[in-house]
Amino acid sequence: MIDHRPFLLMLLVQSAIGYIAINRNNLAVVFADRAPVNGPPTDHAKVARTLVHKANWAATGTISTNQVIEGYPMVNIISIADSGKGEKSTGHIYYYLTDLDYTANDIKAENKITFMISEDQDLSCTKSSTDPMEPTCARVIISGKVIALNNSTEEYKKAKAAFISRHPAANRWIQVHSFFLCTVDILNIFVLDWYGGPHKVSPEDYYKVPSE
Repeated sequence: MIDHRPFLLMLLVQSAIGYIAINRNNLAVVFADRAPVNGPPTDHAKVARTLVHKANWAATGTISTNQVIEGYPMVNIISIADSGKGEKSTGHIYYYLTDLDYTANDIKAENKITFMISEDQDLSCTKSSTDPMEPTCARVIISGKVIALNNSTEEYKKAKAAFISRHPAANRWIQVHSFFLCTVDILNIFVLDWYGGPHKVSPEDYYKVPSE
């Protein structure tokens, strides 16, 4: 199979009929009727930070320890916050886990987790008639290791306040179901925000993005 990616996206222009990619053979192809998050995808670290900051939940993946599907991917929906409601981005993903759920048990056996966040969380892609699977509907995939926060630290206090401000219902279930507050030690980031395949973003570049 021929890999056409090197020939894609030499130039991106906006026309009356949509966004047009012109390849090195000067063949114009209309790819979409909308630009990706933050416009043409040049700063992939900023795209990642923007998506994380906007998100209130993420699809997560772990390696299952359930005897029925042991070793298979296990997926879940987990509420997240990288800052308090209306506050500036931190890039740090905070979330609660409980031993009553598959995710926490999987992590105890093998501490590997992946978060996937789509631009369509607020239905912005759907509302502009862009299918969520299209690369022009940006997504970020963040993998790393779970870190349970020490409840005596300043980070814990700030993270809990940020989470509750976005998810006030959590006040009802945090104590009842023995949830514990976590963050993720990011090891890898992939951003897909246009045609041509995903882009790797280093954790260092991700955290260097100015808070907005």
